[in-house]
Amino acid sequence: MDVLMTGVYGRCGTAVIDHLHDDDAYDFTYFNRSDRPDDHPYGGYDTVVGDVSDYDALNDAAEGQDAMIHMAAYPYTDGTWEDIFEPNIIGMYNALEVARENEIESFVFLSTNHVMGGYEDEFSPEIYEPGHGLVIGHDDPVRPDSFYGASKAYGEDMGRYYVENYEYPKQFYA
Repeated sequence: MDVLMTGVYGRCGTAVIDHLHDDDAYDFTYFNRSDRPDDHPYGGYDTVVGDVSDYDALNDAAEGQDAMIHMAAYPYTDGTWEDIFEPNIIGMYNALEVARENEIESFVFLSTNHVMGGYEDEFSPEIYEPGHGLVIGHDDPVRPDSFYGASKAYGEDMGRYYVENYEYPKQFYA
């Protein structure tokens, strides 16, 4: 299976490299905004250098792929709207459009617990005590705790929108 991975040199991307890079079932294309030098622990991989907010660069990397693992994002809860907008909003839209245009069947999106972080903000510090009793289910409203959390909620909603309204991607996992 040919798999495009965005944001590959972050925490999650390097975990995928550690566990699946040598698996013959996958042929990965690594897409990241920067490369690593050959002497770096993650150096020496064939990396397409580009930004997810650059549609053309991402589209070129997606040609011939079967799946996409989209991890590229600004990952901090203290980020401003300006920090979040291009990598998390434009980048997500571009990734889904590229998946649609290139008929990529499976799309894996790395979301975050910060989509529901408002519950933690409201019930903290009692929430950390045994027996507190707060249970959040799939039918509870989304309560982002930051622009980062809101951008990930947007990504989840966009994934559903694409799967329900376009032929590709056929599956979306968050």
